[in-house]
Amino acid sequence: MSIPPGYSSSWALVHDHLTQAVMALADGHRLTIEAPEEFARPGRISGLRRVLGQKHPTLTPWVTLERSEDHLIARCVSDDKEIGFPLTSTEKEHLEALGWHRPGPTDGPAYVRWIPDDVPSAAYLPEGDAQRAASLAGETLRTVFGVDDARSVVIRT
Repeated sequence: MSIPPGYSSSWALVHDHLTQAVMALADGHRLTIEAPEEFARPGRISGLRRVLGQKHPTLTPWVTLERSEDHLIARCVSDDKEIGFPLTSTEKEHLEALGWHRPGPTDGPAYVRWIPDDVPSAAYLPEGDAQRAASLAGETLRTVFGVDDARSVVIRT
């Protein structure tokens, strides 16, 4: 779903919408928050796929928020060979400054962050944790990838 036309381009609307949507997630379900097409970049493909003639996919920056029991797993696009989104060194630094953990063998090909970072303080996601997740998604798209107009963000369930 896109933010309806006529609303303020403020990220406050997106933040409030995401907070409520995250709190309503059923176990195993996810939200994907995507930058608009104007932020798309040609993705990288691995050697064998390139040899076989696969074309470079066009990828937009995204963040997913997925409920896993009493936690929320946030994932962000990366330049890992499985995802192939070209990130600059500055973008990587900004992602890590926001608390994202680099892709690795145990967490998969995307940048990842668990919310809460520790043992949950209550049953699935208190509002404060949902707000942190919404802030993380919004700040990632806004400050790392430069998406200024919140109306252009696409939210998929």
